[in-house]
Amino acid sequence: MADASKERRAQMAAAAKRWRERHPERAKQASQRYKAANPEKTKAVRKAWKMDNPGKVLKSEQERRARNPEKMKAVYLRRMYGMDIAEFQALRLGHCPICRTDSPAGKGWTVDHCHSTGAVRGVICSRCNAGLGHFRDDISLLEAAIDYLRKAQERVA
Repeated sequence: MADASKERRAQMAAAAKRWRERHPERAKQASQRYKAANPEKTKAVRKAWKMDNPGKVLKSEQERRARNPEKMKAVYLRRMYGMDIAEFQALRLGHCPICRTDSPAGKGWTVDHCHSTGAVRGVICSRCNAGLGHFRDDISLLEAAIDYLRKAQERVA
């Protein structure tokens, strides 16, 4: 008896799949209505699928990011710094205010911000941003590094 009900469920699923393939627009509308009427259940099913398929989720995310790099940048800027692409471009001086490059290597232009307050200081190249990060935005450490380099330069010269 259990085998018969499994077989029947499989037949019904196959028939439903064929209907969705023949009527994609109506299937999409029905799906949207169901999701609107059952948001919690839909969310739980989606979450369970993501937990069961981490490889597929990762691949899908990577493909989506590759297809929409500008959109991903805009989402990132809005989420992290509360700014849009236009504000980002307005902060960019055309060159890095630290190293003066106009064509940055690595990740390109990045938003520099204060880690304690979150305030945006400007847009600099990714290498200078990493350098500031390694010095933990501490002016005394940067001054000590400058002193070290000057003394080393005097010894070598």
